[in-house]
Amino acid sequence: MRTSGAASGRAALYFRAQVGAWRSRLGMLKIMGRQLKQVLWHSLGLNPPNRGLERTVAVLRLQRQALNTKLAQTQADLVQLRTELAGTQAGERTAKYQAMHDGLTGQPNRRMFMAALLLRPYEVSTGGIFDPWVLKEAHHPLG
Repeated sequence: MRTSGAASGRAALYFRAQVGAWRSRLGMLKIMGRQLKQVLWHSLGLNPPNRGLERTVAVLRLQRQALNTKLAQTQADLVQLRTELAGTQAGERTAKYQAMHDGLTGQPNRRMFMAALLLRPYEVSTGGIFDPWVLKEAHHPLG
């Protein structure tokens, strides 16, 4: 049995209208389901899961761990450098002392005496602080 073209057009139009109505109802059910989830989470005193936020927090935690590791390594390196610097400064002080004093008696040697003698006018005229280690080539008696 054949249906007329007008009847089949009306049936197709009716079918499309029904499908549209069901899609609309399905959309409303999805929205109501989300709202119901939120109400349940809220009634239990919990926060609804947010996957994007959870991923962001996980990434930030990993970055914080990496930064803490890097900070600990940098602090260890700083302690090592401070130790080396203290040793270097002590070595410099020892070298200066040995250069300006007699090794046997510990008394100032000729180099310190000449430095004090030659730099004394400079100290008085400029108001500078006397440092016997600083020897200028122009003031050196052998230069």
